[in-house]
Amino acid sequence: MRAYSLTHLGDAVLTRELAAVVSHERTATAAVLAHLAEFDARRLYLAAGYPSVVAYCVYELHLSEDGAYKRIHAARAARQFPALFSAVAEGRLHLTGAGLLAPHLTAENADELLAAAAYRTKSEIELLLARRFPRSELLALVQPLPHGGPPPASTCAGASSSAGGGPPCGSGCTSASSSERGKRRASKSSISALVRYMAAASSASAFSAVRCGASSPAPVRWSRPSATAV
Repeated sequence: MRAYSLTHLGDAVLTRELAAVVSHERTATAAVLAHLAEFDARRLYLAAGYPSVVAYCVYELHLSEDGAYKRIHAARAARQFPALFSAVAEGRLHLTGAGLLAPHLTAENADELLAAAAYRTKSEIELLLARRFPRSELLALVQPLPHGGPPPASTCAGASSSAGGGPPCGSGCTSASSSERGKRRASKSSISALVRYMAAASSASAFSAVRCGASSPAPVRWSRPSATAV
């Protein structure tokens, strides 16, 4: 316990050593990601008796579920874009930031995005990604509702005059009213389609989390293997 009691350190020494151990932690985190990426690629968790790398990390390495997801997500991205390893090791990018960037990295933009995200907080990286990759696919499904009131008085008057003094709300107004009702029905259908689309998108997002190559591995429900499992 003596090693964790630092009351004897002076302020300058404590400040210097804190920076040093944080630097060591970043280097160690990058090394963990590199080992985890290779371990995952070789599927060595199967030989250890675990159904997924998530289960191995939680039950064998004793990481929390959240900690396992973050590391696996970042490790898979870093295996594809090795510059992530250096960014984490040097402290330019934290683990959460690596996970946020991962779905957006391509061979063309990886260097640019890593440079833009350097030394930024989680919220700053989220804002950066929102500006670079706006999600506007739902806007096309939103349509303004048509005017729901009665036809203008001039329409009725025009229809009456053209019919030689017929009733004020004759066939011209009936046709216009039918057209308005049709527009309202079409708008309602568009709104319903929007709701179904958003529900489907939410389901698809949840489903993507359980795929093997998904950005965040899904929780695993299974019985812990016995000591004799291969």
